[in-house]
Amino acid sequence: MTKKKQPAAKPKPSASQPLSAERALDAIICAIQIVNSETDTDGSPLPQSRYKDALRTMLAKNTDDYIIDTYYLVCGFQSLRELDLRIIRADMLVERATRSFVESRAATPDAIVEAAYGPLRQFAKAMTEAGEDADVWVAARHLNQARNKVAHVFENATGVEQDLANFFKTLRVEPAKTPEEFEQTVKRLCQRILILKDDWIRRKKINESIVRDFDSGQLVSRK
Repeated sequence: MTKKKQPAAKPKPSASQPLSAERALDAIICAIQIVNSETDTDGSPLPQSRYKDALRTMLAKNTDDYIIDTYYLVCGFQSLRELDLRIIRADMLVERATRSFVESRAATPDAIVEAAYGPLRQFAKAMTEAGEDADVWVAARHLNQARNKVAHVFENATGVEQDLANFFKTLRVEPAKTPEEFEQTVKRLCQRILILKDDWIRRKKINESIVRDFDSGQLVSRK
């Protein structure tokens, strides 16, 4: 009598194997609940960094994109700081002022409507004459670098503080200690850019009002 072959035992998943979608979701949600709780299961203070490190280790060992996607869907807002939002909004305001300045100096403003901010800022710097306030474009670049880091890196973006330090240093002001101080610095930067725009418009009107007299050859104001 022949013995029936026993079905092969299913291999146990090792720590290095990718988790299934269901297990990945359960593990992430469980880890987040632990991290967000105030105390451990025994009532002792929770060492949150240890659980966060464990969660990151799990993600690093499992290369399934679904795990990474699920992680950021579940806790993508948790690492967002109020400072990050202010940096993004500040960069938008400075870009708006920059575009307004460039449009005032461009012969055909419609040609730069779709221009990216980086090239637009370089054009603004190139159009700034000697003796004008060219530091505004350097400060705008440092702010934009900080914005790019917080906008494109989900967590642990490095270099943001240094970009902000360079931003304040270029403007020759003390680093902001409160959100209100940061907002005031950004507003002053936008005002400096708009002053450049207004000065250019004023000079342009003066130049357009001057013509050469045909008889005398002298420059005279147009009546």
